[in-house]
Amino acid sequence: MTITRPHHPSQGQSLEVLRQARMPGGLQFVLILPDGSKSLVPAEWTDFRGAAGPPPSLQLLGSLGDLLRLRGLADALLHRSADLPLPSVRDQESHAATASELHRHPHPGDVPVGATRRRAKTDRHRSSGAPACPGDPRPTPGADQ
Repeated sequence: MTITRPHHPSQGQSLEVLRQARMPGGLQFVLILPDGSKSLVPAEWTDFRGAAGPPPSLQLLGSLGDLLRLRGLADALLHRSADLPLPSVRDQESHAATASELHRHPHPGDVPVGATRRRAKTDRHRSSGAPACPGDPRPTPGADQ
């Protein structure tokens, strides 16, 4: 697109159009200037109106019959996919699930999570007559029998 506005710094230069925008003031173009910067330029400042002629002739991709056959094919494919059974959510989830790699037996249910079992209290009373601890001067109960 060429800028035609008198006294514009880019007057007479052909510039690349980045995009166009319809604003309340009319059609505007974002043009890429020679230094790489961008500028918003009203369509009236360009040769846009001069280049606007009759729309180019359109080339048809197919006839009306082609379009109707394509519609029939699309309907048949949609009907065919509607007849397929849909797997249930349960089947989909079980298919996606994997078996655990670690095989353990479940923990007994009487122990809450995070609790530890207490050790059984040891019998402090020995029947051998020896003190409970070496160096313990207390006599062991039942030792004097």
